[in-house]
Amino acid sequence: MIHQSQSRSKALRIYISFILLIVINNSHIQAQYAKRVAPNVDSTLIKIMDTDQSLREKFNYTLANSGGNSPDFILATKDLNIGDSINQKQIDSIFHTYGWLAPPIVSEKASKAYFYVIQHARYEFQKKYEPHVIQAFKKGVIDRQEFIFFIDRLAIREQKYQKHGTQIMTDNIGNNYFVPIDTTNNSANDFLEDIEQRMKNNDFILFANTNLITIFVHSFDINTNGPIPFLVICLDGEKIGETNKNGFFQTCITRKKGESILTVTDSNTKKTRSRKLNFQEHIDFFDNYFGFR
Repeated sequence: MIHQSQSRSKALRIYISFILLIVINNSHIQAQYAKRVAPNVDSTLIKIMDTDQSLREKFNYTLANSGGNSPDFILATKDLNIGDSINQKQIDSIFHTYGWLAPPIVSEKASKAYFYVIQHARYEFQKKYEPHVIQAFKKGVIDRQEFIFFIDRLAIREQKYQKHGTQIMTDNIGNNYFVPIDTTNNSANDFLEDIEQRMKNNDFILFANTNLITIFVHSFDINTNGPIPFLVICLDGEKIGETNKNGFFQTCITRKKGESILTVTDSNTKKTRSRKLNFQEHIDFFDNYFGFR
């Protein structure tokens, strides 16, 4: 019996060693293959990264110097959208073939290209790669600052409050505004040190929780894209405020259920715009744009 037990134990050790050898050998083959193709993939990823950054530099420069209604800015926006689409297709293809390549197989800059293309993509692309961004963070391929930027941006696109307060929004008429930080499971003091400097001179609603809904209103002239100030804002017929001189309004209300009607009225022209708000458990804020002619 002892001899049989020793034989089985020995056979098991041999079997385990054999399986480990296959796994190690397979990993070695994959690593060697990746290293052989790395020079080409590395240069492609670096080019993608450079394109991503240069398109954004052009976009921001044109917006600052020519304005949001200029032909140059319209062209820069078009170029940005086309460039992002091309980059996403390339990243999709590379990821499908090699996965998320990281140093030392490719350079750090090349590895970062995955993240920045995903970070600047539309919601559907970001959601598709969300699990891979989480894994990249856990493996140290992207740093904490990059990761929390991604988490906050994704949350906003799902109409949820931010977790870390990294995102400041800008509307079409130049107003900066801030989707509040969710303090449901955190103290507001946990975030103050990180965001205090960036919040200076801005009238932001910094914090909220899931018992509150935040409503934003942006009112503008469709022809000039200029702000329309002092419009009366009502929710289900009850006045909740007015747009400021920059055509912007924000407020927090107690979370409701069902549907409400948000109405914006120009007291001078009597023109009115309205929108149905569908209050749902997974929605934390409504971002409403009203254009008038």
